[in-house]
Order: sequence, then C-alpha cells, then structure tokens
Amino acid sequence: MATYDEHKQGAGFASVVQNVLSLVPKDVRELVGKISGILLIIAVPVAIILVVMILYNLKQISRDVPCWQVQVIGNRVFKVNACTGELSEMPELSFRAAAKSAPAKSAGNRTRAAAK
Repeated sequence: MATYDEHKQGAGFASVVQNVLSLVPKDVRELVGKISGILLIIAVPVAIILVVMILYNLKQISRDVPCWQVQVIGNRVFKVNACTGELSEMPELSFRAAAKSAPAKSAGNRTRAAAK
C-alpha cells in the first residue's frame, strides 16, 4: 500500500501539471485535444494496416520457392509446377525444341551431299 509521502508526491506532480496547463488558454487546450484525438483516430488504423502489411510481406518472402519449372521431355516442352504437380505443355516452345534437337543441315552440307 502506498504511503502518505507517495500520495503527496503524486498529488504534487499533478498540481504542477495542472498549474502549467492553467496558463494555457481554454480554447488552445480544446484545440490541442481535438487535434490529438483526430491524429489518434487516424494513426491507430494506419499502424494496424502497416503491421499487417509487414507481416504479410515477411510471410511471402519466406516462402518464395520457385514452383514453376520448364522441362524438355522427348522434344516436347512442359511447364511443371513442382508445388501442385500441375503439368501443361507449351506447344510454341515444343516446336523450337524439336528443331534444335534435330541434326542441323546447312546449305553447304546439302550441296556436298548432292555432289556425291
């Protein structure tokens, strides 16, 4: 339980604050109270939103694992999602993969083969 001296000291501090505030005009005190209230009403939701965004971004950063991979299987190109197991063929790239894997014949090779 608090002693008389602690109550007296607390009351002394409160009276000092009250005496200082009594020097400030009433209109200014009300204006400061309103402005601080408005700022508090704005700052609390902004702080909550900021914390949620930071936590969400930390969660996203921690699980940035490349799920999609491109694999060539038998001259066909597939887009494989290692996370879900989804598989889809990419026909526009399959044609290029087949063309690259086939033996390339240049114009010089064709003329030599025709001369034989």
